[in-house]
Amino acid sequence: MADWTVTGREDGVSDQALANATGKAWPAWFAVLDEAGAQTWKHSKTAQWLDANFTIGGWWAQGVTVGYEQARGIRLPGQRQDGTFEVGASKTLPLDQQKAIDALIAAVSDELGAHAGVAEGGGHAELG
Repeated sequence: MADWTVTGREDGVSDQALANATGKAWPAWFAVLDEAGAQTWKHSKTAQWLDANFTIGGWWAQGVTVGYEQARGIRLPGQRQDGTFEVGASKTLPLDQQKAIDALIAAVSDELGAHAGVAEGGGHAELG
């Protein structure tokens, strides 16, 4: 496994990608939020303020808020709003959809010691 550390916003969305999507790069968003006083706001207030005052949509408002919080030392990478931490991982497998689902079900079943199956209609796992 590679030895690396996620250090925050700089490992995520680039200035160019953010500017293409929202019309502003990170430094501009930081200036807007600093001027508005967002350093003292809760996460939800910052995201709601961005969504109400700029036409970037809720998803980008959340992303800009997290990037701002990390850049200003309000939130560490992986830290949730309540102060706890979470981590996620993904892996791309060279399988078609059904084989990937079967492999996932087998792995979950092995880990839990119980059969995991997909409910009819898909979407939800059943343990039996």
